[in-house]
Amino acid sequence: MQKSHSLVVLSLVLAGFFLTKPLAQSAKPSQAPGESFDRAQTLLINLNKVQGSSGYYLLEGLRFSETMDHNLLKALRQVQEVDKKYGSLRNSPDSRHLQETAIKIDRAIQANTQLNSDLRDAYSELKAQIKETLAVDELKGAPQQPQFKSKDKDKS
Repeated sequence: MQKSHSLVVLSLVLAGFFLTKPLAQSAKPSQAPGESFDRAQTLLINLNKVQGSSGYYLLEGLRFSETMDHNLLKALRQVQEVDKKYGSLRNSPDSRHLQETAIKIDRAIQANTQLNSDLRDAYSELKAQIKETLAVDELKGAPQQPQFKSKDKDKS
């Protein structure tokens, strides 16, 4: 019983390993197994998510924007609660001493929401344009590499 249980666990672990490990295949499905991307295609593909690329920075900005949104909302709620409590402790519950600050934080939240939307759109557009450019490149075929002519002419 123990041996069969160990075999089942081992087979499940191996199956999980092989099913979750991505195959080393090209990003272009139409490419032959031994064929690789040329320099122009590699530059285009690396623009998406490689560390230090435009896509990477867009995703980082999006992450920071979402964190900032959360923090600004916490700041707004805190200012509103302190304003209420301060007013009630000073026997003026209808007075809002920190109202201008709350308005500025609310504007910052709205601006950050717009920034978040713009970053999402920019990243989606980048991905779509990369795919479109690669598809057009595939249809046209890769151009011939330029042939450089020697400056020295044959001295015969």
